[in-house]
Amino acid sequence: CLWGELVTDSNFDAWYLDCGYGGWCGYCSWLDAWQNEPLSSGNLTPSEEALIIGGEACLWGELVTDSNFDARAWPRAAAAGERLWSPKNTTDVGHAFSRLLNHNCR
Repeated sequence: CLWGELVTDSNFDAWYLDCGYGGWCGYCSWLDAWQNEPLSSGNLTPSEEALIIGGEACLWGELVTDSNFDARAWPRAAAAGERLWSPKNTTDVGHAFSRLLNHNCR
């Protein structure tokens, strides 16, 4: 945000979906991904917050195969997506759990 550019947020604290498998960071659960509100760090000014236009959950290909992709991506990618499209004050974990549970059947 130093140069006034629009950015997409992603961080290894919760949205790097291969964390916990490669030995370089700890595992992040769906709850970690869902509770990761990109605008709640307190380190950004309102004008800097306005430059964040979205987010992404990352999954690096060197640690993923066709046999482990689904287990690595879901439900954490869905939780990150819900966090991004939900208002900042959406904090009810019980409601989130019931919505994300539906992904088990898909």
